[in-house]
Amino acid sequence: MVFLSWRRLLHFCGRASFRKDLKQKQRGCLVCRCYRGRTSGRHVDPELRMFLEQNTEIIDSGNLTPEIRLRLLTPNCRFWHDKAALWPYAEPYWAMYWPGGQGLSRYLLDNPKVVQKKKVLDLGSGCGATAIAATLSGASQVVANDIDP
Repeated sequence: MVFLSWRRLLHFCGRASFRKDLKQKQRGCLVCRCYRGRTSGRHVDPELRMFLEQNTEIIDSGNLTPEIRLRLLTPNCRFWHDKAALWPYAEPYWAMYWPGGQGLSRYLLDNPKVVQKKKVLDLGSGCGATAIAATLSGASQVVANDIDP
């Protein structure tokens, strides 16, 4: 699975290449060609990783997909109660498991044939649960894309 932001997508693939492939409708997944073997999930800055581990909580219950463990912002976390101005990064929309994502993730887990052996692009992936569900359901390749890396 690959996690990337749209800015990184354009940076690595190049705007011209992206437009050319869309116009020519070339075979193969442009994102997969550009990002083979790259994943920001594996290469998270150690300082950012430590910050996230200290200020989020691993959740695996209380939602529609208990089989997926997510690191989220919860009432037990410091930034749930502190002023948003203290959060050093952009709005943490990725730190919430939104109802739409829960429903779609549950659907993919219950109906794996929808994505089995297919390439999946999860646009606006947020916490990444739908991309994780697609991976667990047997998708051949999954790209999770959001505005934050």
